[in-house]
Amino acid sequence: MKKNIIPLVIIALVVAVLSTGVFYGLIAGRMDGSPSASTRVGVVANRGLDAGRALQAEDLRLTQIPDPGAPFLGRLEDAVGRRVKQKIEAGKPILEANLGPAEERISGGGIPEGMRAITIHISDSTGVMRLLKGGDRIDVQSILPRQRQGENDIEVRTILQNAVVYQVVAETPNNNASRQALTILSSPQDAERLAAADTGARLRVILRNQKDHQIVSLPSANLLNLSAARPLVQSNFHPGAIVKPAELEVSVWEVEYAALDGILSTDSLQVSRSGLKFEELQKAKRAHLLTSSRLVAGRSGEFSWKAGESALMKVRIEPLGASQGELRIKVQPESTFSGATRRVESTIQIGLQQSALVSGWATPAKTEGRTVLVSIAPVGRK
Repeated sequence: MKKNIIPLVIIALVVAVLSTGVFYGLIAGRMDGSPSASTRVGVVANRGLDAGRALQAEDLRLTQIPDPGAPFLGRLEDAVGRRVKQKIEAGKPILEANLGPAEERISGGGIPEGMRAITIHISDSTGVMRLLKGGDRIDVQSILPRQRQGENDIEVRTILQNAVVYQVVAETPNNNASRQALTILSSPQDAERLAAADTGARLRVILRNQKDHQIVSLPSANLLNLSAARPLVQSNFHPGAIVKPAELEVSVWEVEYAALDGILSTDSLQVSRSGLKFEELQKAKRAHLLTSSRLVAGRSGEFSWKAGESALMKVRIEPLGASQGELRIKVQPESTFSGATRRVESTIQIGLQQSALVSGWATPAKTEGRTVLVSIAPVGRK
């Protein structure tokens, strides 16, 4: 019986020796600290990192990590200064997909060179403030009480566009729940304007699409303009014949009637050449831009708006093309006031440095010391 056990014992010893060899080859060889073929040196989060944070050296460490199967950072200097796009847990590798573009990295305590971080106090923007995080892009509006023609008014003006949010401050001094603090990045010049506005006006923020960096020219708005049924202009464009390209800027202005005395006749609906300088009238606060749109030759545009309950204005504009440094434009204005309609059709030729003007609208505004003018000017005219 004992003789039968001896072969089994020998087999068991052989298996044990082979198992020990396999273990030594796969495991023991790594006990000297050398990395395995499936791990690499990479950057990991030293702590939990919130979205919007600009990475600092103390947020990170280098260590051996299993290959995550996606592009990751292998050097600390490749990560420092870049913004976190989505929350990263402590100990997790820093992937390229987790961070903003390398070209937008910031340095010097998180402040880009030549920029300033300034804290402002925001009113009436609770919903937007809840959405904000570091790295978002915003516009800033100022709201300031005014006196106009003996009436209380509110002026709203966009004072900064496409600013970058640096940090949303959790609490404001004195626990003022109606004003929340927000730190943004700005140029030194804009920082001064923001400081003045933060001291003397209420500020609001508007959240932008993060891919939209366009700066838009915006006139100020005020409460009296809204309440006085100012024109709401609608544009309806449709294709026309293809002609030599020309681009026009069509602007609708409200101008003080007295500012036109001796310069322009406003008694009858007409289309004429004009040298009227609306920008100077606007600076003197004698003109207000209501709307502005562009037309390209080959497309006609029809603008219509109401002024009060009984006045309806329309103007159809068709660029006919350019030749020998001049533009031909067909203009068809129409005015309906208290049931009476007047219309004019005119084809006018203007130089590239000139503009055409539609005047003589019969509207309630005229009796209140104002009138509406439509300016038609080649784009790029100086």
